[in-house]
Amino acid sequence: MRPWFATAAGVSVSAVNDMLLQCNGQAVRILPALPRSVNASFKLAAKGGITAEAEVKDGRLERAIVLNENGVDVTENYRIEF
Repeated sequence: MRPWFATAAGVSVSAVNDMLLQCNGQAVRILPALPRSVNASFKLAAKGGITAEAEVKDGRLERAIVLNENGVDVTENYRIEF
């Protein structure tokens, strides 16, 4: 048996997640691999034990929130890139 993330389905899910959200240290990149014209909203776990929520509509970042593992808003500790 292989872990789910080593399967074809797991690799596909991981690729879509990376297209929506990438985190590196204190930077959170929203839609780094998609055109800005894409309308999207998501809530995804990210590196560093955080969860990022974002909404992009009509080429604008409408909302971006970073939560720690306890669900506390820690957005001010991160640089949101769009």
